[in-house]
Amino acid sequence: MSESNECVTESEQYLKFLCDQTFLSLWSYANVYRDQKNSNNPQGKELCDLLVVFGDDVIIFSDKRCEFPRTGDLTTDWNRWHKKTVLKSADQAWGAERWIRNYPDRLFLDRKCTTKIPLELPSPDDMKIHIILVSHEVSERCREEIGGSGSLMLGSSTMATHIGEQPFFVTDLNTTKTFVHILDDTTLDVLMGSLTTVTDFVSYLNKKEKLFRLGKPILVHGEENLLGYYLENINEADEHDFPIQEEHTGLEVQDGIWERFENRPERLAQLAADKISYVWDKFIEKFTYHLKTNTLHYSSHENVYALEKALRFLSSENRTQRRVLSTQLLELLNKANPTNLNKRFAISEDFDRPSYVFIVMEKPKSMTQSIYRSVREKSLHANCMALKYRYPEVRHIVGIAIGTNSEEGTPSEDLEYLDAREWNDELQKEALELMKVYHISIELPEKRYLTVREYPEVK
Repeated sequence: MSESNECVTESEQYLKFLCDQTFLSLWSYANVYRDQKNSNNPQGKELCDLLVVFGDDVIIFSDKRCEFPRTGDLTTDWNRWHKKTVLKSADQAWGAERWIRNYPDRLFLDRKCTTKIPLELPSPDDMKIHIILVSHEVSERCREEIGGSGSLMLGSSTMATHIGEQPFFVTDLNTTKTFVHILDDTTLDVLMGSLTTVTDFVSYLNKKEKLFRLGKPILVHGEENLLGYYLENINEADEHDFPIQEEHTGLEVQDGIWERFENRPERLAQLAADKISYVWDKFIEKFTYHLKTNTLHYSSHENVYALEKALRFLSSENRTQRRVLSTQLLELLNKANPTNLNKRFAISEDFDRPSYVFIVMEKPKSMTQSIYRSVREKSLHANCMALKYRYPEVRHIVGIAIGTNSEEGTPSEDLEYLDAREWNDELQKEALELMKVYHISIELPEKRYLTVREYPEVK
């Protein structure tokens, strides 16, 4: 799998870096092209600056750097900048959306349109598109004119007398089209530095889009304050949200909320607790590297890209869930007995979410490397089958096996995805046989449900 780096600006490189940190590199593609070649133009046309494809979610990024004019009239300067940067970029992004919906199989990573995006896009009916416009050269002028962090004011369409009229105020550009999230230099870093998993990021986009299209007046003093308000509030479904009741006439999010949130002891405790969760990210990126370079030693599918779904399950875990899973993995590694195969099951209470099999197995000195890897791979598969046998309600199983004494000099890992949605008597019989061969107990182990607070209690 190759990626294009043609004509990438410094700001586009930075955007790609941020997206790789949040969405991870398998699902982020810079400078995507469409094959609109003709006799006058033998090359494809750029579709967008960066595209993220993650399951049914597709995120279109437009990165624009236009100098803010200085005519001496701020309103004139703003109108010109807004028209050139925001309105023009939004039209281009909506055009990219139409192309993606109509021609999802005609997206390429290079200008000559020879290398297709390797991931299959969702069907138009299932596709959920988000548009993010990153506008540069405005934050500094905003700080200069009105002070503060330099982030733009946000308002719903009911707050706008004329789009682009009030300096440093942006609104829902067209309620009949896909919502456009307008970020500046300030809020790009805050948003992507705080919502560091695709699940957390997309959840915020969905809730924000819903809020701004309630038909109520919404006024926000900077995107970072909207984010702080979101992260401080939990709805009845135990999700972050924007609490606004039907009887409320609207919502105003004041300045200073983000700074207050960032300095709360609970927030600081959360950031400290989350450090361990990046172990999970490193596993994903390591598997992704081998998948993209076709160097994966073991795959549960002949087509290695079928394992994209397993990696997508790993990546769909939010930051708090990754904290839990990383802790379980490290505990298993620390308790591993060199003479035994050590394992742990992590069962999800939501059966549409994956359950996990973790295996740690050290290579015996008397066993060759090739035999050891074969035994470990087969043991991983057997335990994945055993999990389904014991817990028939589980629908998706991801297995990770780790070797702690590899002759290659570094730890090695195996990955398996078991689609357990279609299960029959034959597979049940096969699972039972594997459990006998690999001495896996048929009896159900005692379940332990781990409850972890997103914001740890502070004494």
